[in-house]
Amino acid sequence: MPEIPQGAADRLRARLSKLEWTQADLAREIGASPAQVCRWLSGERTPSLEMAFRIQDSKIGIPAEAWVTHGDADESGEHPASTSRTRTG
Repeated sequence: MPEIPQGAADRLRARLSKLEWTQADLAREIGASPAQVCRWLSGERTPSLEMAFRIQDSKIGIPAEAWVTHGDADESGEHPASTSRTRTG
């Protein structure tokens, strides 16, 4: 089982608290399901590369690379470090 970057989950939890957002609020903001957000916060899963960038581009603002674990694939099976993306907006 891949190592989950717990620091990223802790940062996400802290940002949700600071913004007074629920898991459902974040899910709506980034087009995820509440169950996905719950799994990220529990450390059960990491966001896909696309979801990591959606988190980054939202009011949450946690950089996508915070979810990267060396050598591990995300929930889509894609290694986040293997794909580049230019931030828009």
